[in-house]
Amino acid sequence: MKKIHLSIRTILLLIISGLNLLIAAPLGYTTYKAFQNYYNAQKIRDISEILYPLYTVKKYLSLERAAALSILFTPPDSLEALATQIKSARQQSTTILEQHFSQKRVSVSPAIIEARDNVKKSYNALQALRLQLDTAARFERDEKKNGLPQEYFDQTTQLIGYVDRLIDSYSRPIIMLNSDNTRLMRLTRLIWGIGEYAGQENAILGRLIAQNKFPSIEEREDLATLRSKIYYGLELARGAIVNSTWRDDIEPALDEAETHYAMVFEQVKDVFNTPATAPVATLYPVTVEMWLQLAAEAVSSLYGMTDTVLKFNTQFVQEIETNAAKSIYISFFLLVCALALSLYTWHLITTRVIGPVNSMVEALYKATGSSEKYIFETNNLDEISKLDHVLRIFQDNSKQLQRERDRAEAANIAKREFLANMSHEIRTPMNVVVGLSNILARSRPLTEKQTEFIKTLQVSADSLLSLINDLLDFSKIEAQNFELENIKFDFAQLVKDLSLIKTYKAKEKNLVFKTEVSGIENKEYMGDPTRIRQILVNLCGNAIKFTESGTVTMRVSAAPSHRKGFEQIDISITDTGIGIPADKINFIFEKFTQADASVVRKYGGTGLGLAITKSLVDMLGGTITVESAEGAGAHFHVSFPLEVKAWKHSSATFDAKASKKEKRTRRILLVEDYQPNIIVGGTLLEEFGFEYDVAENGQEAVQKFMENDYDVVLMDIQMPGMNGYQAAQAIRKYEQERGGMRARIIGLTAHASKQDREKCLAAGMDDYVSKPFDEEKLRQKLLIL
Repeated sequence: MKKIHLSIRTILLLIISGLNLLIAAPLGYTTYKAFQNYYNAQKIRDISEILYPLYTVKKYLSLERAAALSILFTPPDSLEALATQIKSARQQSTTILEQHFSQKRVSVSPAIIEARDNVKKSYNALQALRLQLDTAARFERDEKKNGLPQEYFDQTTQLIGYVDRLIDSYSRPIIMLNSDNTRLMRLTRLIWGIGEYAGQENAILGRLIAQNKFPSIEEREDLATLRSKIYYGLELARGAIVNSTWRDDIEPALDEAETHYAMVFEQVKDVFNTPATAPVATLYPVTVEMWLQLAAEAVSSLYGMTDTVLKFNTQFVQEIETNAAKSIYISFFLLVCALALSLYTWHLITTRVIGPVNSMVEALYKATGSSEKYIFETNNLDEISKLDHVLRIFQDNSKQLQRERDRAEAANIAKREFLANMSHEIRTPMNVVVGLSNILARSRPLTEKQTEFIKTLQVSADSLLSLINDLLDFSKIEAQNFELENIKFDFAQLVKDLSLIKTYKAKEKNLVFKTEVSGIENKEYMGDPTRIRQILVNLCGNAIKFTESGTVTMRVSAAPSHRKGFEQIDISITDTGIGIPADKINFIFEKFTQADASVVRKYGGTGLGLAITKSLVDMLGGTITVESAEGAGAHFHVSFPLEVKAWKHSSATFDAKASKKEKRTRRILLVEDYQPNIIVGGTLLEEFGFEYDVAENGQEAVQKFMENDYDVVLMDIQMPGMNGYQAAQAIRKYEQERGGMRARIIGLTAHASKQDREKCLAAGMDDYVSKPFDEEKLRQKLLIL
């Protein structure tokens, strides 16, 4: 069965859709809850606006009840004050109830309809009693004995109870909408219950004060029960707010109400304990008017707690509504952000992932050389599978390339080792050729023909040595195994020495060689003098080689550099030679390249000189340019930075010291296993005026050093058995055990790299000379103490 591959675009679309659902689900639920909370808050607010007047009705009915029970027993001079209080309370309660019965803002349930009907019936019954009470208070005060006060008390209490049931009917749909709202509603009911008990107590005590008599046993029990309920309710209220967030807002009102109630009602606490059979007398310390005023204030303070709770409940509902609105806005904002992020992610994946992957897959398929038929057969794969497939092909190709690279690296290593070995093997006999040719050139007498032969021999040896050095340098540069030294040197002296040599070479061709120096005199520079000299030698040598007549001019100058402590060195080599064709000027710095084949035939050379020169200039951090035209000469310009330090050079002092040292006789041990080199080295040492012994291997050298005192040891490196490094280490060990003077060991080797010099120094040698060596340099090294 063929396996179906969904495209990455489709898979990502499904993933993004799934993530959107995961994000949208909680956000949608949050939005739904926010809308629900907002709706509930509005519902609570609307119902609360209905409940607050009903709670107020209960307060005014309670105040009316207390005054009404006392008015039938009050002296005529107190009737006006009580009548005013009753009238005010009636007006407030009547207005609120009529407004409530007329409003239709909230949908009502059957329970609410039933409760409202009960309130209406009870209110109508109370209206009838009000007329009876007013008539009795004015004209029929003797009817106070027929039970009208108790009937009025019961009817008012019943109406308050119906109002409370109506409040409960309205509260029932919202009481479970929010846990905090539920606790507030219950606390409101509790506090109002405390106020109602206090109102009943107020009414009973007011009537007793108006009658100026002790309560009966039943009345005393009723008063005790009411007072217990009041204090118990206050304890419950305190417990309800102890761990609530609104404790700090409600507790002060609760403290004030409890204190006010205790101060007022404690004044008549004795009526609860005085026997009912006590003789009738002036029982109470207050008049009925004063009592009703103080008791009304105490009861109002309890009702004030309800107002505080209701006010806080309003604030709480407003907070719910505000937070719900914020949640709605935030949820919508997050939904929009999630949608925008999804669209942007889809666009990003399509343009920056899928598109580039497809382009890369196509390019890689083409790069692997896969046939169109094979690519067509992989079209049923998704993008990642295609990429994986082509990467596997690339991995196989990479392994093949790695194997080829390993083979190439092995060939490179073999080439480097071959060049190094060949360099050593060629330099060893070249040391003999160069040394003997120089020795023969100083021999006397010589015929003119012999002098010409020797000169030809020297020129050929120098050319061969130069070719070997170029090949070795180029091999190191290609292998990135080439490092520059950073030592102090006199640039002016370097230019002067080179000028003397090139002047002599130019005279051989009847040319004029000019040198112009500016700004480098009496200064000490830090750098690699050998490689800088090589740059000058190559450029000046080319200029002399390709100039048949005229002049070759070398200009060297120094200018301030933007780098602190450095100067910019400018070198220009100008000649009047054959010049370079315009179409060839861009190729002269490539390896094994010259202007044309005729130049090679006429002037010779390998074409490595300028390639090596450019590499060295690049390593110095500089630039090299050329300006030329065919038949009009050439102008090479080189520029690179060098660290500079000012100094005064005194060659006279050095020469004096050198002359003084030359007078000292030294014993030298020449360690060399190649007999021709022994001949050359021994001859030079005799010419220098030194006594010497010869050791033909490392073991013999150590033995002779132990048996004799030598000032200097010229140590060949590559020898059979014990090599030069091992022999030097053995000699140093012997010196440490014996003590005394330390001999100077100079390494002689056909290897000419910086690493070879470092190996010599690490083995305990003091210096290093490469073969074929310069006679004057060797003599100077032998003179150093």
